[in-house]
Amino acid sequence: MSVLAKAIALDAAPVANATARKRFHAWIKTLNKDEQAKLGGLLADNEQLAAFIAGVFAGSPFLFDLVSRDVPRFLRLLGDTPAHSFDRLITALSALGKTAPDDAALMHDLRLMRQEQALLIALADLGGVWNVTTVIARLSDFAEHAVNAVLDILLRRAADRGDIQLPSHARPQKDCGYFLLAMGKLGAGELNYSSDIDLIAFYEQDKVALRRPDEHQAFFVRLTQQLSRILSHRDHDGFVFRVDLRLRPDPGTYPLAISTGLARNYYESIGQNWERAAYIKARPIAGDREAADLFLSDVAPFIWRKYLDYAAIAEIHAMKRMIEEAKDLTGTDIAGRDLKLGAGGIREIEFFVQTQQLIGGGRDQTLRQTPTLDVMAALEKRQWISASTRRDLTAAYGELRRLEHRLQMVDDAQTHRLPDEPAALDAFARFAGFKAAKTLERVVRDTVACVRGHYSVLFEDKPKTASALQHVDFSSGVGNVDVRRALGEIGFEDPDRIADIIQGWQRGRYPATRSTPARARLAEITPRLLEAISAGGEPEATLVAFDRFLSQLPYGVQFFSLLRSNPGLLDLITRILSTAPRLSQDLARRPRLIDGLIDSLQGESGDPLAELASQVQRGLGHDVDYGEALDQARRTTQEMIFLVGTYIVARRLSPLAAGKAYSRIADVIIKALHNRVLAEHVERYGVTPVPAHAIIALGRLGSREMTATSDVDLLLVYEDDHDAPSNGRKSLYAAEYYTRLTQRLVAALSAPTAEGIAYAVDFRLRPSGNKGPLASSLRAFREYHAGEAWTWERMALTRARIVSTNDPAFGDRLGSILNRILVQPQSPEPMARDVVDMRLLLLKEKPPRDLWDIRQRLGGLTDIDFFSQYLVLRHAADHRDLAGNFGDTLFGQAASAALIAPDDAEKLSSAWRFFTHLLQLSRLCLEPGVSLADASPALSALLVETSGLSDMPAVALALETHAQAVRGVLAGQWGSRGYGQPGHT
Repeated sequence: MSVLAKAIALDAAPVANATARKRFHAWIKTLNKDEQAKLGGLLADNEQLAAFIAGVFAGSPFLFDLVSRDVPRFLRLLGDTPAHSFDRLITALSALGKTAPDDAALMHDLRLMRQEQALLIALADLGGVWNVTTVIARLSDFAEHAVNAVLDILLRRAADRGDIQLPSHARPQKDCGYFLLAMGKLGAGELNYSSDIDLIAFYEQDKVALRRPDEHQAFFVRLTQQLSRILSHRDHDGFVFRVDLRLRPDPGTYPLAISTGLARNYYESIGQNWERAAYIKARPIAGDREAADLFLSDVAPFIWRKYLDYAAIAEIHAMKRMIEEAKDLTGTDIAGRDLKLGAGGIREIEFFVQTQQLIGGGRDQTLRQTPTLDVMAALEKRQWISASTRRDLTAAYGELRRLEHRLQMVDDAQTHRLPDEPAALDAFARFAGFKAAKTLERVVRDTVACVRGHYSVLFEDKPKTASALQHVDFSSGVGNVDVRRALGEIGFEDPDRIADIIQGWQRGRYPATRSTPARARLAEITPRLLEAISAGGEPEATLVAFDRFLSQLPYGVQFFSLLRSNPGLLDLITRILSTAPRLSQDLARRPRLIDGLIDSLQGESGDPLAELASQVQRGLGHDVDYGEALDQARRTTQEMIFLVGTYIVARRLSPLAAGKAYSRIADVIIKALHNRVLAEHVERYGVTPVPAHAIIALGRLGSREMTATSDVDLLLVYEDDHDAPSNGRKSLYAAEYYTRLTQRLVAALSAPTAEGIAYAVDFRLRPSGNKGPLASSLRAFREYHAGEAWTWERMALTRARIVSTNDPAFGDRLGSILNRILVQPQSPEPMARDVVDMRLLLLKEKPPRDLWDIRQRLGGLTDIDFFSQYLVLRHAADHRDLAGNFGDTLFGQAASAALIAPDDAEKLSSAWRFFTHLLQLSRLCLEPGVSLADASPALSALLVETSGLSDMPAVALALETHAQAVRGVLAGQWGSRGYGQPGHT
């Protein structure tokens, strides 16, 4: 093959006028003698070369700058074959991944390589040496190798630090558990000249060995951030690639790196049709290829559906209309025309192909390809399109992509729009190989008309359009009839009232809306906001709740800008407002909660509790004032509980899993406050001769079944093998010492401050209840439960676990004692009668409010809890593994040990899961005292969706069915002792 300089032809090369030629020859004189000699030799071999270079320099300041930065590089590229130059560049890029320079050196080397790639491909493209297909393939190849080189280095660095164990240091990506999918044009191998690269980062948690096994997400989020920064940061050498990570699931909610399990659940449950379209081009380009292939295989049923449902068809219509109705993209003018998004542009060709892939790919695997032109060939072969359609669209695609690349070569900008000004359009026409703008205009007009003709028949039954809010000006003053009419059309029953509220925002009624930019941003998002609110049921109440929130918001521009650029955040807030009145009240009372919500939605952490322990440790450290530490504990508790709630409302966390999340928050806060309170206590009273003690969690905290509104049941037990007082400025004997420590801990958790409380604390489950001391000595605790304890007190211990201790050895000893108490033999009949009597007494003294009283109703959660505790006390002496288990785990163990029938175990487990699910949602979403019978339409929809049932009557029927099943099981166990007798309903 000829060297690049000899291969260049002028068929479609930039056209150099006399001025351009003159400037080129003047530039030659600025070169040194050696450079002039080498260039002169190249020019002598190809008489067209001078005109070509002059045209390139005149049309592209970017390429002229690349040449001027490194003339020897330019001459080397001209004197070699483009294929060899590119191969050499890729070899150097791959070798870069085998070393680990510092970031500055790495970024410098990458940017110089990207400059060389940009210059080489531009010269080969503009000179007609490479066609469009080759150009987009080379651009994609370079991007893929660049990503792999950076990932190699980052993984090796992490392994060298001991953060991750890699199966192979020589091949760090092999079986590393982390992978990157390329989406969009990079996924299809069709990258354009100045394109972003669209990536999604995933990790397979079970394949990864980290130094800190509980920090998978935090580690891979950091890794993804580092990779993105190294590639996309712009400095004096430019950048490598702008990295776009927004095609991941719900980018406003999910982290930058997502576990494959979480992603599978997302796509299986709430994946959107636009995401199906995006995944058509998904391709593994870096990381663990085996894990990537397995993941894509798992989500294939989501992408390629055998049957296209009506909702998907409707959304395809909507996607088509979005392009048709986009502002300023449907005109006929060539000046300023968008070659990608405009009517008849590149996007319409891609959409023409992808839509038919979505429709047919589920049944025809030959359509499951990524390159646009390859799919078009498959569509023709399968007779989805005619040969002439394929021929026309293939030619149009090549012409539009060629012009797109030249637009981007001018200034290395990600633009697709032709110049507006006549002089600039004329200059670009010459750079694109046309002698005049009129010729360019004719070619573009004919090309887009051809595309538009084929595209317009894709759906002949064009759906009716139109959001009622599409053309409404929400920034206008009071009395706008269009506003009121539009509000009525989308479902607001009192449009006058709602219009007044909206126009109050535009009058600057609240601090957040007083500035002109804030009101402008709010006006922009108002149509989207109203549509989201109207879709959730009870729109008036939801909008009033949003108005109340807005009235307490201290700032506006930043928040409204976030909502404008982050639809996920807007959707989540409106979902909270419509679904969860209690969460809405929290948000209205504490607007600062939005900060943590924004952090989560921006991808800092997909797990809201991922960095909770370190965050609390910083906020409650000894360098923080004690009063501020208490306030910080309250803020953190409120924010974390709120975030868990938003995860549930957003369908990211199942209600059944919420108990563990809420309990994890309480564990961290209690432990942190215990340590801080103890330090303050020791400073004043010193330490006792044997200062070992521990805090026991009981109740729902003990069993890790807390809800959003749960109290914490605690008990403090201390070692008392000594007779001497503490050694502080004021000395105390053990009983008083630990009583005061307990009082301080209770105050730290529950005393109201300006930030409210962290948790309400209940110590009534201590030995002898309210009559006993707040803190129990180990000896007294052991002796009490060996002989004096009531049955209900032993029942409470079935949920006991240690949440904080200053002496792990003491904690282990106390844990053994707790276990021995549970496994000591019981007199079955008296114990069973006590359990039933207590249940019936509770039913009499605290009867259920209605049939939706999940806990108190007969056959409800309290019955299941009592029976769980009964099983442990009755049988743990012979089946010690029962101790410490709850819910369906306990029932499964009891069935395996033949303590209850398998069918009964399944009935109890199913009811426990269903009741827990309903309880979590009711505590999260409803104000105290409000029944699920009064749930809003949006909350009802959440209940129905997360229950997997058809409607609320089906939920009510399931509730009744489960309750009857529980009553039947317990009547079989306890019927002879009075349970389930007439009068108990």
